[in-house]
Amino acid sequence: MITYHLDYRSPPSGLGTITLENKEMILIQSQDEQTEVKDGIYSKIIVLNHDWEDFENLNKEKFQILKEHGVTHVYDSEEEDAVTDRNGYMTLKEFIRIRSNW
Repeated sequence: MITYHLDYRSPPSGLGTITLENKEMILIQSQDEQTEVKDGIYSKIIVLNHDWEDFENLNKEKFQILKEHGVTHVYDSEEEDAVTDRNGYMTLKEFIRIRSNW
């Protein structure tokens, strides 16, 4: 299972992390929220071409990145009603449906 965990921390280090099956993590950041992170934590940092002012395109780009990296499940602590398994995850398809309606 390849997962995406949203990051709601303040100040955020990014939009969230993709965790691959080999446990490597990829950090996703927006243009306007790039912060330095400690070396060795993430195997890769992806900076999206959009910022929060262009939220619709930021989301579209993020969805594409998640698909490209084979994400299957998403953990979003703000969307507990959408959880589809006992570990607190929803499918990527469900996450995209919910976030596309924001």
